[in-house]
Amino acid sequence: GRLEADLSSPQALTWVGGWMPQPSKGQDLHLRVKPSRFRASSLSPFLTPVLSYVEGDITGYVDATIATGGRPSRIDEAFLSLSGGAFQIPTVGQEFIDVSAIVRTTARDQLLVEGFRAKAVSGQVAATAAITMQDLQLKRATAGLSTNEANKIRLTLEGVPMGDVWGTVSMSLEAKPDRNDVKVDLRGVNVELSESEERTVQDLAPNSEVVVVPSVGAVRTTQWGWVTSAEPQQQPARPWYVNVGFANPVNITRQGMRFSVTSLQDGSEPLVAMYPDPQTGGLRLTGKVRVADGRVDIVGKHFNIESYRAQVAFEGAASNPELNVTARWDAPDGTRVYADVTGKLQTMNVQLRSDPPRPPGEILALILVGESSTDASSSALTSAEASRAGAGVGTGVAAAGVNQLLSEVAPVGISTRVDTSQRNNVRPTVVVDIARNISAEATVNTGAVPLGQNPDRYLLTLDWRFLQAWSLRTTVG
Repeated sequence: GRLEADLSSPQALTWVGGWMPQPSKGQDLHLRVKPSRFRASSLSPFLTPVLSYVEGDITGYVDATIATGGRPSRIDEAFLSLSGGAFQIPTVGQEFIDVSAIVRTTARDQLLVEGFRAKAVSGQVAATAAITMQDLQLKRATAGLSTNEANKIRLTLEGVPMGDVWGTVSMSLEAKPDRNDVKVDLRGVNVELSESEERTVQDLAPNSEVVVVPSVGAVRTTQWGWVTSAEPQQQPARPWYVNVGFANPVNITRQGMRFSVTSLQDGSEPLVAMYPDPQTGGLRLTGKVRVADGRVDIVGKHFNIESYRAQVAFEGAASNPELNVTARWDAPDGTRVYADVTGKLQTMNVQLRSDPPRPPGEILALILVGESSTDASSSALTSAEASRAGAGVGTGVAAAGVNQLLSEVAPVGISTRVDTSQRNNVRPTVVVDIARNISAEATVNTGAVPLGQNPDRYLLTLDWRFLQAWSLRTTVG
């Protein structure tokens, strides 16, 4: 690429050192810059830390006036085109390629960005922007980004793929001396989360064997060493404060889950993202959002989220918010089961309760098996045994996954369940539906069988439900 620059003035200039122009007070300099396939990577130092890198070819011209005597400089006219561009956003680890755009002036110090297109790993995004400059620096800007479902882009956080997103985002920026204030308005945004991602980003300590060679104020004194003639001043990065608003709820879906997220009804405690965080250098998120409505499938049961008690609070890392959510499921026998989720996401606590009240063991049996332990002629857990019942939730969830797989491949109704009500005897069971009201169950006693029960290791049970509330069961060992 090539970059040409012309500097002129209607008055004579004084040159310092034979190459640096020094205008007199009140004298203006007219600058014309003409890039021709100029590499955009030269602008990378000015875009850090917002962008990790930027690439592309810039062609066009910029006419500017450099004023003196305390008067602001200005951009008089500009027309630039970017082609074959690429950039990466470090906060999300997302890379965009095939970037193209046109930047032109509509008035003095007023720039319009149009025709912006960028492709991600999957999908693409389009954008327009209006920029106001002041003294050759960014003063304020407004922008709009959009993508549709056919061109949805991959949503990543620190390089880890989270799902896909599409919709419309409006933004406004005001550059202040100490910070950049951004307001983001989400409209018609949809997020499709992928299945659980096992990969995470590993934090690494600085490598003691890596030394960064200074470039500002550095003087090379030997063939292999550098010393600084004057200690360079490290200017702290101007932080970004992003205030997130919801024009309408954001729809989030995942297999077995769908819900809508929006701001609090009274507008208090808005969602604010800060980057970089002065303490961690990463992304910091504060504020609260409300789950307006939604449904979560737990072990094949549809739990509806109670909007009156469904808030997510952020205070620090965006990946570990504080949860305060209640979901409800209405059992076939009329029992209303509630799941209260509280605490940090990574260490959240789930408490089950019901109306009318039932012991914890019966609630678990109702969710995992579809009938309470009383209905199944099993001993109900006391409150002192609730902790042991909680240990069985994991095996119940695993059994639910097997049930889902069997429902897709088996020609007849086959399901599994795990009974953890006995202290030292976990009892896995396979159920085969022979007819509409007849089923066969195969159970294995994996531990010590309590006194008074069939001591056989393998049990076969036939169940005939001849009425809705009556059944005949027989078990042989």
